[in-house]
Amino acid sequence: MPGGRILVVEDEPVVARDHCERLEALGYAVAGTAASASEALERAGAMRPDLALVDIRLRGDGDGITAAAELRRRFGVPTIFITAYADDGTLERARHTGPLGYLVKPFQDRELQATIEMGLQRHRAEVALRASEERLRTLVELAPDAIVLAGMDGLVSLSNRAAGSVLAPAPGGAPTDGLLGLLDRGGDGGSRIFLEELAGRGSVRDRLVKVGSPDGSVRWMELNASLLRNGSGGAPEILAVLRDVTARKEAESGLRRLSAAVRLAREIIIMTDSAGKVVFANEAAITGLGLERGAVPGLDFLAVLVPGEREKGRLALREAARSGELPGIDLWMRRQNGETFPVELSAAALGEEGDGACIVTISRDMSDKRRAERELRSRLMAYMLEEGNVYLVKETAPSLSQAAYEDLLAAGFRGAVLSRTPPEKAPLPAGQPAERKWLAERPGDNVVSPRADAIERWVAGLPRNRAVLVDRLDYVISKNGFRSALHLVHRLRELAFLMGHAMILSIDPATVAERDLRALEKEAREVLPRTRPDLPRDELEALRFVFERELSGTRPSLSDLGRGLGLSKPTARKRVRDLARYGYLVVGNRGRSKLLELTESGRRLFSGN
Repeated sequence: MPGGRILVVEDEPVVARDHCERLEALGYAVAGTAASASEALERAGAMRPDLALVDIRLRGDGDGITAAAELRRRFGVPTIFITAYADDGTLERARHTGPLGYLVKPFQDRELQATIEMGLQRHRAEVALRASEERLRTLVELAPDAIVLAGMDGLVSLSNRAAGSVLAPAPGGAPTDGLLGLLDRGGDGGSRIFLEELAGRGSVRDRLVKVGSPDGSVRWMELNASLLRNGSGGAPEILAVLRDVTARKEAESGLRRLSAAVRLAREIIIMTDSAGKVVFANEAAITGLGLERGAVPGLDFLAVLVPGEREKGRLALREAARSGELPGIDLWMRRQNGETFPVELSAAALGEEGDGACIVTISRDMSDKRRAERELRSRLMAYMLEEGNVYLVKETAPSLSQAAYEDLLAAGFRGAVLSRTPPEKAPLPAGQPAERKWLAERPGDNVVSPRADAIERWVAGLPRNRAVLVDRLDYVISKNGFRSALHLVHRLRELAFLMGHAMILSIDPATVAERDLRALEKEAREVLPRTRPDLPRDELEALRFVFERELSGTRPSLSDLGRGLGLSKPTARKRVRDLARYGYLVVGNRGRSKLLELTESGRRLFSGN
């Protein structure tokens, strides 16, 4: 059914009225009338018609041809000209405005309707074509690949934005010779080979070409091209698409170098899937661990660790999967012949967990280094302390814990202290490589909250291989409750395990129940002297006094010791302090009394007596 809004441009009122009546009778909507070019533009701006019927001859500021040209330029309104007669020059001017048709007066309604319908259909097709061309032009222009249309001589007739950098002048300032000149920049006769293949096959697919860049660097391009033959007998053209694959080539080259480095590396490199099963092992791993090549795929990674280290290995893989990477941790590996050796293992996760993620582990044999460290510590350290462990010291005031901590610093560890004493009241000795935080419920840069999660975050944020002293675990228990504090100690043991810390926890045994103290002892080790000192007879006598009272089922107090041995309070206190420092004795409180108890190392002194 006819439809459309039509503007009538006619300077004769009677004729204009006739046109409107005939249009309405045919089912069209009249979008107004205009008697001049300027009035036609005003009406078009206000009414936005689909088409304009324009008399070529108008009086006033311009004829109908002028009005039609401006209607198309400003508003995209197509035109059908109406004329009674016109000379050749006028018709030529009208033709350049791109009219949809002509009606010669007088004309019939059927002729009017046919011309309008054909004109509207043609206009809609042109609008759709222009929109399609615009979308295609935008798509080509925004494409990341260089798209070029060139003649057989290589001269470019059309190109998109991305082609600009590809077709830029070659190094040295010489202008490029179009597409063929670009292909010859690699110096290997690229254009000749390209044209021969294009002529023979009609297309070129996935051809790698090397081209020079304006900055003197070399880029690799992936070239796809087709030969477009002109059906009307014109010269054929080349449509070429060039994609910059330099990054891919460099990545492939880097991957080849990395693959060679992994194969030839002296470190043990093993890749596992998310379940811990081995998917790759390099030559150093196969020969160093004595593995059978056919048995490597699917091997449980934990099987190459000594049994006592498998839990630590499992935690290491889990931590690497959780955080993305894990710096070096100390482990022991086992060869197929049963030999064991220490390694420093680093791990990193590749891919997303649950989406084919895998863990890469790199292990370095640390046998020589560990041997040298043991020899050094045996000469320097007074206590048997090792990284990767948590030690619990039972004392009423920091004494043995402080001595053990300073022992670690003397052996080369960097320290970290979390103390109930404010830093300004206990400054670090000059030159001591340590940091000190105040364990308190207040804000501040050097303050750590006694909340269990805050303490865990602080320890987790420390660099590797630190000597860590927490000098009042009983305060942490009072603020979190024993269950949360016990979980914290368990987590600190895992962190010390993974990060190579030697961690010392000080606790006043009189502040916790006996059962709770035993639970804490299960999570930590005891601080023991590396060599038993030759105790003076008076100190050994004090230890024996405590030992004999324990055999009788009682815990002597400091006052009992003084009375039993005839010592003054200062003398008894000094002997107890020295014995606690050696790790043979702990002091607890019961009311105002200080109770004495032998440690395991103290009891062992009398194991044969």
